[in-house]
Amino acid sequence: MEHRWGGRKPMGTRVRLVSWPGAIGAGTLRDVSLSGAFVETNLSLPLLARVAVDAQFDRRAGRESQEIQACVIRQEADGLGLEWCEFAPQAVCEWVRGAPVRHVAAAWGHGGST
Repeated sequence: MEHRWGGRKPMGTRVRLVSWPGAIGAGTLRDVSLSGAFVETNLSLPLLARVAVDAQFDRRAGRESQEIQACVIRQEADGLGLEWCEFAPQAVCEWVRGAPVRHVAAAWGHGGST
């Protein structure tokens, strides 16, 4: 059973992952939702590890980097399942809908999980 809010949006976006104490790696956001993401990466982190997801691609688009705090909730052979520390961070809302947080919440609704 899945416990995610909203649907997944395929991304294919490069990110940098930083976890304490100094674990740094690159990855690709395979998909995102308002509550989390799956990152394809070779970086191995323990369950419940805190990780900063740095959206490096924003710099190439002429915008500032956006760092989002997350927690590792699943490990797979090809990457990590993450849950955002803050539900629906602004950067994720922009990725998912291209709109500010206030518009995304109304568009996605809060009627349950998918």
